[in-house]
Amino acid sequence: MLNLSQQERAQLSSHGALCSDADGNEILTGLTSRESIFVLRYQKIFDDRRSAAHQRSYLQLRQRHATACAAIRDATGEKLMANVELALDQALEYSFPASDPVAISITSIRQEK
Repeated sequence: MLNLSQQERAQLSSHGALCSDADGNEILTGLTSRESIFVLRYQKIFDDRRSAAHQRSYLQLRQRHATACAAIRDATGEKLMANVELALDQALEYSFPASDPVAISITSIRQEK
C-alpha cells in the first residue's frame, strides 16, 4: 500500500489516479509500484540535493501518470471497463522512445514490429 493519507487516497481514487496492479499493489495509474513510490516520495520530501537525473525521472513519470489518467477520463461507460488496458497502451505508446528502459506496456511487452 502506498504511503498516502486517507484524504490523499480518496482524492486520487475519485480522479481515477489510483489503482492496483496485477500483483495487488496499490499504484498510481500508468506507473509501476516502484515508480509510484518514487513519485510520491519525491513530492513529499523536499531536498535541495536532488540531482538533475532524479528531476528528469520524476517529470517523465508524472507525465506518464497524467497521460494515463487522461486516457481513463476520456474513456466512458462500458468502453472504460472493456478497453482500459488498450486505452492506456495507446495513450502511452508515443510517450517515450522504445529504447527507454522505463517505458512500459500495460497489457504486455510488445515485440518489435
